[in-house]
Amino acid sequence: MAAGSTYTAISTQTLASNQAIITFSSIPQTYTHLVLILGNVASGGSQQPVMQFNGNTGSNYSWLTLTADGSTQGGVSASNTNFIQISYFDYLNGNKVYTGIYNINSYTNANIYKTALCRSNNPETGLAITAGTWRNTAAITSIEIKTSGGADILTGSVFTLYGIAAA
Repeated sequence: MAAGSTYTAISTQTLASNQAIITFSSIPQTYTHLVLILGNVASGGSQQPVMQFNGNTGSNYSWLTLTADGSTQGGVSASNTNFIQISYFDYLNGNKVYTGIYNINSYTNANIYKTALCRSNNPETGLAITAGTWRNTAAITSIEIKTSGGADILTGSVFTLYGIAAA
């Protein structure tokens, strides 16, 4: 990266109690791309984290995940779902700690569908790379993160949203 960081922290949420949904709302429309970092995240159930934009729960999301755990590799995909699954391998399970970096590209561009590239890992279960698409041209103004089955995300989980200027 060039001298002088182009990342600007928009918001950080550290959970003081268990929560079902993490929401970043009123996202400024002044950046080129967004980066969402999840750190020290765990859940009360054996579930994957998922993401939705602007409160949209329609069947207009698709994603493809490639996985590896040190001895095997695989993949899974879905079309016409109501979320982007941003990981795989039951990453969120009790005290298994999950981390992830999510690049959300051209989030304000009203001429394109929105895409996300997600890199995630859990030292106990493996790593995953997910490419996802939200088939909507609306600017992203909010992001929700939750689990695939509705289990709470646990106390101490950290979520930080960054804006990237002039990338």
